[in-house]
Amino acid sequence: MVVKKKYIISSSELLEKMNDKNIKILDSRWFLDPKKNGYNEYIKSHIPNSVFFDIDLFSDQKTKLPHMMPSDERLKTLASKIGISNDDHLIIYDQTGFFCSSRVWFMFKVFGHKKISILNGGFENWKKEKLPLEKNKAKSYISNYLINRKKNLIVSKDKILKLMNSNYKNSYSIIDARPLRRFKSLEPEPRKNVRRGNIQKSINIPFNIIHDKNGFILSNEKLKDIFYNNNKLKSKKVICLCGSGVTACNIIFALHLLNHKNNFLYDGSWSEWGAL
Repeated sequence: MVVKKKYIISSSELLEKMNDKNIKILDSRWFLDPKKNGYNEYIKSHIPNSVFFDIDLFSDQKTKLPHMMPSDERLKTLASKIGISNDDHLIIYDQTGFFCSSRVWFMFKVFGHKKISILNGGFENWKKEKLPLEKNKAKSYISNYLINRKKNLIVSKDKILKLMNSNYKNSYSIIDARPLRRFKSLEPEPRKNVRRGNIQKSINIPFNIIHDKNGFILSNEKLKDIFYNNNKLKSKKVICLCGSGVTACNIIFALHLLNHKNNFLYDGSWSEWGAL
């Protein structure tokens, strides 16, 4: 339970702390639907003092693959521009609680940030509770963010290919966090030039299974049942993927809550593996 409290914050706790000096609130709303835009939603209304965190901008711009982890220099420059300091306690929220907020959480884990929490229930629950909102862009200052990157949290396509040539199932599990119908090739991929299918011997645990219908994280007992029932993942290293490396981070986040060690992201995800 100590681990859970470290990474999850409730709306009432955020309301109490939102004006604290070292609290930095990041609005990370992002939508797969191209008709919706996270920044436009942010301008319409957002949690007071929050700054917009654009996951499209905070990604490698030198590759055609979506949402690849940014370089050290890019992260440092962009984080400094929106006033993030290394001592800040980052509070991240998205529209529903656990869609893309976990990607931002994981990104800052990769870059060595210490204090990071996700708002349970996200922006929708904050509104539902009729808590304060503000419009337009919040003021931010320039900081000097320093990088302490942990490179071993991400695996490449080559790493997975090597595992497939060995008896990897004894020590690794590959979890695909896409919706079941996409995993089973029953629905097309939402991105162009990406085929249907899945990685051989991977298992499907959809990203949204970790929370309830209101966007609240499940209890540790329920999460344990999802991941450890029939000894599925116990004592194994876990590699997670999804469509573009965003929602897979929900699975990594849930495993962190359970204090499961050795969780990795295949950053290229199905956008790379399934490329035509």
